[in-house]
Amino acid sequence: MLNATGAMPTLMRAPAKRPGALRRSSISRKLTVAVALAVLAAMTILAGFALWQDASRQTQGKLDYLSATAGVFASATSRAVAADDAGASLSALRGIARAPGIIYARVDGRDGRRLAEIGSGVVLDSDTRFEAGSRTSLLAAVRSGTLQVSQPIVQGGEIVGRITLVADNTDLAPRLMATLAQTIVGALAALAVAIVVAGRLKDAVVRPLIALNDAVRRIARSDAYDVRVPIESDDEVGELCGGFNAMLGEISARESRIKDLAFHDTDTDLPNRHAFERAVARRLAAETPFAVAAIGIDRFQYVRGAIGYRLANDLLAEIGARALAAGQAARISTDAIGVIIEAPDAAAVRQRATALLMQVDEPIMLGENAIEVSMSVGLAYVGVHAATPNGLIECASIALDQGQAARTRTHVFDEVAHEKTARNVSLMADMIRAISNGEMSIHLQAKYDLRARAVTGAEVLARWHHPQRGTVPPDLFVGMAEDTGAISLLTEWSLHQAVACQRRLVAAGAPSALAVNLSGRLLDDAAFINMAAGLVQRRAGDLFLEITETASIHNQERALRNIETLLAAGAFISIDDYGSGLSSLAYLKRIPAQELKIDRAFIELLDKQPRDALLVKSTIDLAHSLGMKVTAEGVETEGTLAALQAMGCDVVQGYLIGRPMPVDAFIASMMAGGHMALRA
Repeated sequence: MLNATGAMPTLMRAPAKRPGALRRSSISRKLTVAVALAVLAAMTILAGFALWQDASRQTQGKLDYLSATAGVFASATSRAVAADDAGASLSALRGIARAPGIIYARVDGRDGRRLAEIGSGVVLDSDTRFEAGSRTSLLAAVRSGTLQVSQPIVQGGEIVGRITLVADNTDLAPRLMATLAQTIVGALAALAVAIVVAGRLKDAVVRPLIALNDAVRRIARSDAYDVRVPIESDDEVGELCGGFNAMLGEISARESRIKDLAFHDTDTDLPNRHAFERAVARRLAAETPFAVAAIGIDRFQYVRGAIGYRLANDLLAEIGARALAAGQAARISTDAIGVIIEAPDAAAVRQRATALLMQVDEPIMLGENAIEVSMSVGLAYVGVHAATPNGLIECASIALDQGQAARTRTHVFDEVAHEKTARNVSLMADMIRAISNGEMSIHLQAKYDLRARAVTGAEVLARWHHPQRGTVPPDLFVGMAEDTGAISLLTEWSLHQAVACQRRLVAAGAPSALAVNLSGRLLDDAAFINMAAGLVQRRAGDLFLEITETASIHNQERALRNIETLLAAGAFISIDDYGSGLSSLAYLKRIPAQELKIDRAFIELLDKQPRDALLVKSTIDLAHSLGMKVTAEGVETEGTLAALQAMGCDVVQGYLIGRPMPVDAFIASMMAGGHMALRA
């Protein structure tokens, strides 16, 4: 992500660390201190509680001693107390008062009257004073500084008096209170420090985490990778913030690379189609007149095959660089460069397109070699052909294809032709369906043997009656089947129909030698050849396979092996349309054919064009010398028939002999003597 100055923002990175070592952390120290203080406070409280328990045990021991002493006295003086003998009670009381720690002793009679007392200035607890058998609680002992025990005196099962003993306990209270105070102060101090440390720890951890969270939310909202999280410490959180900033830098660099890949063609270093669409969209938004041009190398696949993929990309890169000098340009497909041409009207667009072609048409240096290629340009006008970036680019690309097909270097998008082509493309799906539902049928066109003076066979021709479009011209659907690969399905269907038809012809006594067209494209397909050979073996008469489109044979050695397979199955091979397209004498030499069919282009004007007559005569002689029979297509006049007969042609085919007709009509014609119609 670029900042306002166009540069990458400087991101704060985590401090460097020694490999394999983790630096001591202030957060860890703070956390340790906080925990230690909390533990200290807890231990202080526990220690105070332990001291309290110890003091309680000591007090309990003294109280038990006083109770035992009081019990001994009560047993020894019960008779004296019952008799209210004050002297005896006082004498016994003096003996007890000499015991360690006792500072006060008193004996009360049956009616609560005091019989004897030693010591003074002691304030008795209410429970000790009024309830026989009571003893001082720990809190009372701490509060008064004394331990007090009251024990009943029993004589004959009757309480006759009470003895009260008080021991000094003044040393317990200060010691216990001091311990309690120290415990409380220590615990409070430890807790206070722990709270302070925890607060600082919270600030050290929570504040950076809040900053991290805010940064993440800003990035999620706006992809703003230039945000930074402040690094306030060198602890773990500081390392986390530094790592986060470093991560943003890496993500920003990666995103920049991804965007570069998204809008650039890596093979040519030119802007790609996505970038070009955005450029066209900006022009559309500006509402200025312009056109989109698609520049392509004619026969690019051939050129690429000749110089290789790398040099072909270099070639496109140089063409694109030259086009960039004339305006915005990009690689919009494998073999095309898109250019935005700004011009006020169509005439100006064509003028600038022509100038652009001249500019990019100069020889291109690839290494040490100068490459000359022919180029064409397709044009699409804004508002005329499309109003969206993708639509304009598509129309320009289609215009380029249309121009290359028509061999016009500058071609404007022809919408009518495109719609027709689009409709025709949909025919292939219809054709596949038509084969299975019976919409297609075969017609037979008679082949007349000039030597036997009779019809000896026929050519199988596919016919299609579309339920919506009516009769579809064979040149249309056969040609499209060739281009789309559906020719194998159509040919397989034709072979099945031919084999079935032969049985009907044989049964009717009609000529049964049939010829079926076989595209040269299929000679490389071993699976198709094996299927065809199986059908040939089921034939009921001679079956000729007329090889068409010989220029489309890619692997001649494989094609020749497959032809041998068909011959071994019993088929006859015919070279069809000889003399048209790219037919070569090499095929006459290498293909083991039994028949040569001369293209109708040389036959139709045979009696009017002397050059055609010379070519046809030489072809007939050449074929005969190679052991092949010759069939002439397109015979429509008596003059043409006579000329071919004079030249030694073997078989003729055309409207003069008979038009293509359904199988039933052909059989009826043959039975009516049509096969002898041209006999002299």
